[in-house]
This record gives sequence, C-alpha cells and structure tokens, in this order.
Amino acid sequence: MTQFEFVRWFTKDDYDHLNKVMNFHKDKNNSESQLSWLQKNSSEVIGLHEMYYIFECERQISEGILKCKDRQEKNKIIDSVKNGEIVKCSCGSNLRWVKNYNFVGCTNYQDTSKEHNYPKNYSEHTDVSKYTDSDFVPVISSQYLSIICKNIKQEHNIKIQANNLYEFYILNNIKIYNNEITRDKFFSLRESAALSKKREILIKNILEKNNIRFGYQKNIMYKIKNQIQGIKIPDFVAVIKGTYTIIEQKKTIDNINNFQVDFYKELIQFMHPKVLVDIIYVIEEHIRPITTYDTTHKVFNIDEFKKYLL
Repeated sequence: MTQFEFVRWFTKDDYDHLNKVMNFHKDKNNSESQLSWLQKNSSEVIGLHEMYYIFECERQISEGILKCKDRQEKNKIIDSVKNGEIVKCSCGSNLRWVKNYNFVGCTNYQDTSKEHNYPKNYSEHTDVSKYTDSDFVPVISSQYLSIICKNIKQEHNIKIQANNLYEFYILNNIKIYNNEITRDKFFSLRESAALSKKREILIKNILEKNNIRFGYQKNIMYKIKNQIQGIKIPDFVAVIKGTYTIIEQKKTIDNINNFQVDFYKELIQFMHPKVLVDIIYVIEEHIRPITTYDTTHKVFNIDEFKKYLL
C-alpha cells in the first residue's frame, strides 16, 4: 500500500488557484510566444537537436558493443557445454546442452530455492563492427522532440510544445530524425483529444439520464510520504448501486491502464476507508465483443454500460 501523508478532493480555493496559474501560463506560453522564444534562441535550440542525435549515437554504440560482447561470452559458454566441457551454473550445478530445444540449461533447474542462469543459444548479431562503422545510424524515438522540450523547460523554465518545436525546426530547414513525426501526426493527436472529450460528455449524459450521482473530472490532491504533492483526475467517480465507482472511458481495449485506475482507487479508499470502491472501463471502439477480453476490471461497451446502470 502507498504511504500517503494526505489525500483530499479539490476545494473551490484550489480550483481558483489552479485556474489562475493555468491562465497565466496560457497567456505566457501561447504558440506565438513559444515560436518567438525559439527563434530568439535559435542557435541553442538547433544545437540541442544536434546534441541529442550525437548523444543517442554514442549511447547506442556503447550499449551495442557491450551487448555484442555479452552475447559472444554466452555463446562461448554454449559452445563449451556442447563440446562436453564442464561448465557450472550460477547455482553451482553443471550446465547441459538440451539438443531438442536448442539451449543450455542447468541440470538442477527444478530447485527453485536457488538462482540459475540459462544462456540460451543466441543467434543475434555479435559482430561489433556494426557499431564501429562510421556510417552507424541510431534509432531515434518518435518522442524525442518532447524530450528536447523537457530539456528546455529544465534549462530555461519555459514550456515549449513539441508541435511548435517541430514547426521551428522545419522552418529552419533542420532534418527531423524520425519519419513518424509529421504535421499530420500532431493534428491527429489534437483531434483525438477533442474526440475523447466528446466521449466523456456522452457518458456524462448517460449517467444524468439514469439519475446517477457522480463527479466529473474532480481533482484529487495527494502527497506520498517523502515526495512532492500531486494531482490526479479520474474521468468519473459515481455512486452506482451503493458503491463508489471509478469510470474511465477509453477509445479501445488496448488503451486500458490498470495501474492508473488502481491508483485512483487507492486515493479514494484513503479518503473513504469504509466504502466499497469499484472500477469500470467504458470502451467506445472495439473489434469483438467486450466479454471475450480477459481483463482485471469490468469492461463495457456503451450499450452494455447502459444496461449495467438499470
């Protein structure tokens, strides 16, 4: 269980303060001011882009060489065992070659009280020349612009959105290192957020129609011991059939995040230790019947959710 110092619902004063802060940052960090700041600091921002690439290149080369050497060492062990040499497992027993399954294993593997190493037969790349080649090209994350934005925030305490950073680099003829990052991708993310809001409104109307008492995106302030305080915002917390019910809407079953809702449950249970707390997902887009999915919590499509409320 998480050790909380306190957990409470937002008060009116909390909301007033939050709105004041958000409005301040909204005025200060609109797209125009962000792009202006980027252009004024263009040399540094372009340098951050180049340095990110260099850092990733060096990191991946270093890790790649280490992995190759590790695989080479494990392959030596495998070859020794296959040739009949005595090689010990980390538990002290002998290793053996299991021909039918093409791997090396411990002869005492059934003893679970001890740790065992199983250096399987690696067929992966073991030639370090791939990483010493001057033409080595690192794999760059599709989130790398957001990482640069975080670096700017840490260095200059100014919030830059990834889509504005993208536009700055494009306008300055800077090559984007991941082809998945496009202007259309940023537009689709905004459209997805707007669509999610529409889905929440639909669920809100269903709850109202069924006279369900609920809170919609009510902020919860909390503080974990020895950590800074934080805020969590469940989509809905409703009282359904006498039970506090956390309702999270998701686009598809693949968007489910049990860690997220289980933490919401911990927060509510801390505030209301004597009440039952349940969790429900409402999925708007699904390929096959919801009931065929193996899930930790209840999962309904819209029609099933309506029936559940009756």
